[in-house]
Amino acid sequence: MAQHTPSSGTPGRDVEMEVEGEEESRGPSVQPLDNPDREEEEGESQETGPERGRGSGAEEEEDWDTDLESHDTSEDLALPPRELYLRACRLTGASPVSCFLHHSGKGPLALNHRGLGPQGAKALAIALVSNVDITNVEMEDNSLGAAGTRYITDLLRTNSCIQSLNLSHNALGPAGARSICRMLMENISLKSLQLSGNKFTDSDAKSFADALEWNIVLRELDLSHNSFGVCGGQLLGQMLETNSGLELLNLSWNHLWLGGAVSVCAALRGNTALKHLDLSWNSLGRGGAGALGDALRHNSSLLRLDLRSNRLDDAALALLGPGLAANTSLQGLRLSQNPLSADGVLVLLRTVRSNAQSALEDIDLTTIWVNPACVELLAKAVGDGSPLKAHYGGVLGSYSNRRSKETSTSLNDQSTP
Repeated sequence: MAQHTPSSGTPGRDVEMEVEGEEESRGPSVQPLDNPDREEEEGESQETGPERGRGSGAEEEEDWDTDLESHDTSEDLALPPRELYLRACRLTGASPVSCFLHHSGKGPLALNHRGLGPQGAKALAIALVSNVDITNVEMEDNSLGAAGTRYITDLLRTNSCIQSLNLSHNALGPAGARSICRMLMENISLKSLQLSGNKFTDSDAKSFADALEWNIVLRELDLSHNSFGVCGGQLLGQMLETNSGLELLNLSWNHLWLGGAVSVCAALRGNTALKHLDLSWNSLGRGGAGALGDALRHNSSLLRLDLRSNRLDDAALALLGPGLAANTSLQGLRLSQNPLSADGVLVLLRTVRSNAQSALEDIDLTTIWVNPACVELLAKAVGDGSPLKAHYGGVLGSYSNRRSKETSTSLNDQSTP
């Protein structure tokens, strides 16, 4: 299928619509796919996806292209967004969603939980292909599947104004992942992409790793609540070693375990771009804490690190300690929902206080009870003018539960209890 290059000065390509019974009325249109899910069903026999590598040929491109192409005049481009969308819905048979009809055509477009489905995505893609005013599109939980994803990714290969996209919880699967990654190899405008809960597995990690090796525009990527395991973590870790664009990466609620975590942490030693990393709910354990401790000794760019619910005990904190004793950039650390004792927390706080160049300001310990020694140390930090704050669950020993909560709050406000 031939590619059509947008004309100079036109942010998108014209599209042609032919509505049955309206030969005189012209508008945007797309050509339907013969079977949008065929790629996923025949993936092994056709050898689609990352196994075929980049530039896998015209046959593969034709199989996934949704053909949002144009042969119409500027008259259609001048239509109000509402009218353009209604025409697209008539073409595709999709039911119009009221929030788009009431949208001004500018600013963020929120279409979460609207049951769009593939045809609704197709209508939306037609309506947005030439739009230059909408930069943020939210489409979480719309049952898009691989078919609907193709329409959106083809839109993003054309529209250079959309900078933020949320496709979380749309059951994209392997075929959807491949469509997304092909788009990422071409798109030069998208800066934030949310793909949480889309049933991605280790085999899909290769697609993302290949795409992000070349894409340096994307700044934020959410891959949480998927099924990346040890192999997936290793592939994404290798990607982080070369990627110089990502500033936020959310890998929470996956299955990285120790093997995947070690690779991600090793990449932090040399990565100078990443600022926010979420590894919560990945069962990193002591080995993962040791790898992170080593990474933090060398990393000077990471600002926020989320390690909630990772089976980190006092021994794991001791392994993390050397990194915190040397690190000069980390500002926020989340450790709640780990089996830590008050004594372990005290060692952690002393370690941080021993680092005169530490930038750590906020420690999340909201599910963990501390002892009076921890409270005293934090109060001393406040008195010394340190920005260090700790949010904890309560205080063991002589403090009452009510007094514990009051002390925690006052310390968080950097005032003496």
